[in-house]
Amino acid sequence: MLQLVVNMRGLISSIKKHIIIYWHLIKVNLNMQMEYRWNFFIGFIVEGGFLFTKLMYLIVIYNIDISINGYSPDHMLLYVGSFSIITAIYTGFIMVNFYEIPKHVKEGSLDMLITKPVSLQFLLTLRRIDFSMILSNFLGGLIMVIIAWERIGIKLSIANLMSYILLIISGVIIAYSLFLLPQLLSFWIIETKSILMISHRAWEFNTMPMVIYSKIIQRVGIFFIPIIAISNFPSLFLVGQITLVQIIWAVIAPILFLILSRLIWNLAIRNYSSASS
Repeated sequence: MLQLVVNMRGLISSIKKHIIIYWHLIKVNLNMQMEYRWNFFIGFIVEGGFLFTKLMYLIVIYNIDISINGYSPDHMLLYVGSFSIITAIYTGFIMVNFYEIPKHVKEGSLDMLITKPVSLQFLLTLRRIDFSMILSNFLGGLIMVIIAWERIGIKLSIANLMSYILLIISGVIIAYSLFLLPQLLSFWIIETKSILMISHRAWEFNTMPMVIYSKIIQRVGIFFIPIIAISNFPSLFLVGQITLVQIIWAVIAPILFLILSRLIWNLAIRNYSSASS
């Protein structure tokens, strides 16, 4: 019992330390990007352009006023808004770090990060933050969700809002765990560009709601390779189309895939040999 208490105190202390470190990383990244404001504004405009392309098919759907498998234009707007919020968090906080993992492995800069007195996975996958990616997608997504929320007539309550936020967090954790796995192949394979390109294309499955796919693709994309689960559950919950099984899976999947990614991470680190060795 005493050992359990000691372990819990150690875990809580470690979590506090990493939260403090992450807060400092946020400030450092923000200061660095503000030193080169034109780069930040150009990045913001570019991301805004990508966001606008997502809106093009919505404009078409609103113009012809069609429903897709029970999804009205307002439902589609809610989905795209939710997807944009998740995209903002994933690309700005996570993806920018994932793309640098192969470089750290090949060039040996991972050696220096290993010596830091913090979790290597935390440092390698979360230390960089791109606020230009975050700002445009998050603001655009939030505006779309607010408009759709009002047009659909969804009840605004603490329960609805908190459940929606928790499902967004669930999707982000699944995205982190799932898309970290192909990046870890760089510990075994020298050239990973084609694999990384496939994983990037896989993310595009989320540009449209899962109702456009067949039942088989939906089941695979939710329960086996849960790419579709990343961004569909929040909007499905708000419009009352999420099932009990999907709610349970939204709780289990982030934990399961986070554990899986951690196990493979440990295996990859054990396989790592310095580029200078």
